[in-house]
Amino acid sequence: VITGEGKLDNQSLTGKAPIEISKLCKKYNIPVIAFCGVLDDENNQLSKTFTLIKEISPRNTTKQEALKQASKNLEKAAYSVLKNYFKNKTLK
Repeated sequence: VITGEGKLDNQSLTGKAPIEISKLCKKYNIPVIAFCGVLDDENNQLSKTFTLIKEISPRNTTKQEALKQASKNLEKAAYSVLKNYFKNKTLK
């Protein structure tokens, strides 16, 4: 399953849709990839929730630039994840 959120952080753990999707998928042992614009996973709780989290925006990008480049960055991130998966048969 592929899901996404603009920003994944501790607030996401309070019931946002990607978290609830991940919980349901875990129940049935289904891998979940989360794409996000920004990742703030201070206590590694989010990393434990998803099979893979892929932050799509470069780290030192302004919010305005990230929004402007979102579709391009998502495309590059998805390509990278899928290329790695088909090459190694694993989600990293």
